[in-house]
Amino acid sequence: MAKDTPTRHLDDDELPEQLNIEEFNQVDPGPLECFPKRALPLDLFHYKEEINVLVPLYKAGRELKATERKEFRELSRRGRLFFSRNQQKEYVECLEGNLEVAMDDPNLSAGDVAHIFAEALVLQQEELYANPKADLMELLFSGLELLSVFLGVDRNNARHLVENVHRNRTRQRLHSNAAFMALALYIRVNDNRVVVDSMPFTALAFFLYDIGMNKISRLVSDKPGQLSPDEMRRMKEHPRWGMDIIDRLGLHRSDVKEPALQHHERVDGSGYPTGLRGVEIGDLGRVMAVADSYVSMITDRPDLPGKDPVEAAAELVGRDKAFDTKVCRILVQYLQEIRC
Repeated sequence: MAKDTPTRHLDDDELPEQLNIEEFNQVDPGPLECFPKRALPLDLFHYKEEINVLVPLYKAGRELKATERKEFRELSRRGRLFFSRNQQKEYVECLEGNLEVAMDDPNLSAGDVAHIFAEALVLQQEELYANPKADLMELLFSGLELLSVFLGVDRNNARHLVENVHRNRTRQRLHSNAAFMALALYIRVNDNRVVVDSMPFTALAFFLYDIGMNKISRLVSDKPGQLSPDEMRRMKEHPRWGMDIIDRLGLHRSDVKEPALQHHERVDGSGYPTGLRGVEIGDLGRVMAVADSYVSMITDRPDLPGKDPVEAAAELVGRDKAFDTKVCRILVQYLQEIRC
């Protein structure tokens, strides 16, 4: 049993002038186990209930001793381990990659949870695109099942996904941002018809939409100038290659394949690879087309900064013969609700 006296008090010059319990949150045992093992990015405090005082216990960045970690576990179990709300960002960082714990943590806002999903799923998607194997696909699907629960609890949580898309618009995030954007658009477009049980498969479809690009060289996909005829021919094959990869992963549902095959199709028939038009393009294909085009436009690249989100959305709205007008209107609604 750990003693109430902490392993090490902070020095007097490290102490804050006043510690108000209302400005601190309790660290539960589950989240504590997600903290880094050697050094923590946030300060910790011991609440002494008998005298109603918070005592500084650990200073961020200092190397942890095994005895301290044991003491922290015991204090957490007893409900006496706290962190400052001023270090919420650092607390969230500790839980990145731990989706199940994050979902049940009362210290996290819906925005915090959406951020943790974004950080975890971008890595899982990236690994799967680089190495399309069934075990990696199953890992991604498990995360998407949890994401579906998060969205099912409150459909408004989709707005937090959109906010995350606009916080980080790097090239690395392009595919995950497009998938999150598509999922948010789909939920609102089909608000009264979304089937919760099928949501994980819908999410998986969006996250697999561009997996065929793993057969395209980065020298081609990131080429700053115009593609040669041969490069363009190969580029237009990536939706079919994506279908082949999805088949090899053992996914034979038509809804899971739809975004991969149709995200470059256009309502007026000007798209590829098949030149589908109008109602020949499915609902998921229409949503993915808008999300992919929009995110591509706002993504920062080494040679070119991304477009302003409002300008990008306006451009898509103006191309009403190519893109689904209802989906584009929903995109504009989201931009009106968030700070880009």
